[in-house]
Amino acid sequence: MLGMKRLIPISVLAGALLASLLVVPAGAQPSPSPGVPQGATGTQGQPMPLGDPPASGQGPSLETAPKGEALVVPRLQGWTLIYKVSSDTVQFDYFVPDGQSAENWEDMITIKTTRGPQAPGLKPVHERTVNAFKAQCQTYTATTPQTRIDNNIGRAFWILGCNRRRDMDAGETVFNLFIQGRQAVYLIQRTWRLPAFGDEGPSIPPEEQQAAMALLPLFTLCDPTAGDGSCVPAASIP
Repeated sequence: MLGMKRLIPISVLAGALLASLLVVPAGAQPSPSPGVPQGATGTQGQPMPLGDPPASGQGPSLETAPKGEALVVPRLQGWTLIYKVSSDTVQFDYFVPDGQSAENWEDMITIKTTRGPQAPGLKPVHERTVNAFKAQCQTYTATTPQTRIDNNIGRAFWILGCNRRRDMDAGETVFNLFIQGRQAVYLIQRTWRLPAFGDEGPSIPPEEQQAAMALLPLFTLCDPTAGDGSCVPAASIP
């Protein structure tokens, strides 16, 4: 299936990835104050409160919005969109690498957007992902969300590990990045489906961990009306 790979415990993975995933890299070229009105101020680097919903209002699409806020999605080179759901309030996009399919995949990226006053905060989103693993997995591991607020935009990261699914002889590991904007909330997930594992941790190659570390911080928020180029995808991901 995926062959022999270096095994790293979930807790070690979380610690190693946290700093990279919660801070937007310099090369990402985000707006100086993404998603924040002109003149607004915020506290840098403060913990993100659990459960606080975003302000109500019409949310953006993944690409652009008439005003206010948009999610910058990096160029996912080598990945194919296999499924999309879109409405006035939600948008889900599912990607797998070229050569994989919806029926037979080992790697997946999902981008889930929820807009408007019904958009959930971090606490219910985290609980929802954990409860899904409780139902789907014989045993599982879930880290506590590590949070940060920069430029009034909340970001949180956590890892889920499914040692063995109930419906198949396989495990799963998910890196979760939650972004809380003014008009919507965004959940970006990088999922690996891999051989079932125990306390030794999932068999994710170091180069794939590094690719995830490079990819997730490039999902940022911008103002499509600013005209400063901040809504252009920051980098190509192999």
